[in-house]
Amino acid sequence: MTNKVQTPLQYKKIWILGLILSVNNTSMWMIFSFLPFMVAHFYPSLPSDELGYKTGLLGSAYSAGGLIGNIVWGAASDRYGRRPVLLCGLIGTAISSICFGFSLSYPIALFFRFLWGLLNGNIGVAKTYLAEISDDSNSARGMALYAVIGGSGRIVGPLLGGLLYNAPCGPVLAPFPLALP
Repeated sequence: MTNKVQTPLQYKKIWILGLILSVNNTSMWMIFSFLPFMVAHFYPSLPSDELGYKTGLLGSAYSAGGLIGNIVWGAASDRYGRRPVLLCGLIGTAISSICFGFSLSYPIALFFRFLWGLLNGNIGVAKTYLAEISDDSNSARGMALYAVIGGSGRIVGPLLGGLLYNAPCGPVLAPFPLALP
């Protein structure tokens, strides 16, 4: 019987990857606490059945963009490296989420929500990077740590979205109730 030596985890890198996932999850899940109110803001007299449809469409636009974007970002990370692509994904998330918050109409919000998913391929790229910095002796622990850190965003996101939606923000942001979340 042989005892396998476990390779030490690269905690710093796993924490950074987990924080990237947490930021992604926070931004992705944050809108679901106020999404029906956002659609109602754009369409005040919309019947509830259409409100549900438009809300669902807006919510799923991120995943539709990600379906395309993940393939493109995965190929880009193979060609240009994981770190630059992760950085581009964070920048893309920041820009598109800000534009989403300042949307003045439903079609514009839908476009920026799709773009948000398209420009953010970080989840797949981060998992690939994690697989590259771990081996058979420590990958289960590394993936578990990554998932716990990243999963915090699924808790924090809806809480922040609900807290910041339509929060008092002064005259500059008053026309944009979605700018803060």
